[in-house]
Amino acid sequence: MSGNRTLLFLIALCLAAAGARTWIGGEHSDYEQGFVTHKKAYQDIYKTVQDLSLRRGQVIFGEAESSFMGYISGQARDAYMGTVTINPNTKPKGNQYLDTTMTVSSENKGAGFTRNALAGFLFNVESVKKSMKFRTTNLKISSANPGDKRGRPVKKGAEREDIWRLDNLVFKRRMPTEKKR
Repeated sequence: MSGNRTLLFLIALCLAAAGARTWIGGEHSDYEQGFVTHKKAYQDIYKTVQDLSLRRGQVIFGEAESSFMGYISGQARDAYMGTVTINPNTKPKGNQYLDTTMTVSSENKGAGFTRNALAGFLFNVESVKKSMKFRTTNLKISSANPGDKRGRPVKKGAEREDIWRLDNLVFKRRMPTEKKR
């Protein structure tokens, strides 16, 4: 090849390389923008999924007393409190509200529970499913070891065991009647 042809060939090759670089740079910037856009979209999807899973956990599967009883006994089982007996009682409060009281008692009368188990149980029943709107209205506990057979009193302070007997526990749920809703 002559010198002119070689020079023209190299100039054409440089122009082609410059055009290819410009084209690839545009494609790369499109890729970067798409990557950022998709990342934001996936973060939005993740937040939506988290919100839906939280809402799904809050759903009440039934308005009947049996669903509440099942929920409370499940929370007692999760707090290692064993099997509990629940006695529901529903009374209308005027024409505006319907009060449901649930009296909870342990099936094993001599069973003792730690303070952490009781606190976890109460917290989970009252606040985990906010749509159930349970509130503790009566809670009475006493030491599971009231003293020994020789008549010695209950130990005080740090020597006392952290085992408590559930004497009385009542949850209340107040819902507006159909007229008020």
